[in-house]
Amino acid sequence: MNTDFESATFARRHGDWSAAVRDAWHTVAVSLAALHRRQFDAPWKSRGTRRVA
Repeated sequence: MNTDFESATFARRHGDWSAAVRDAWHTVAVSLAALHRRQFDAPWKSRGTRRVA
């Protein structure tokens, strides 16, 4: 039985598809990390002054 996964076209394009998915997830992860750093930046790590209550 010849399915898409057994075809020569799939075999040739599998590496390209895997790389595209990996790059997309990497972009998402980097974007979320930057957002997390910006949102949850500790004041004592980025500024030299203390906040007075």
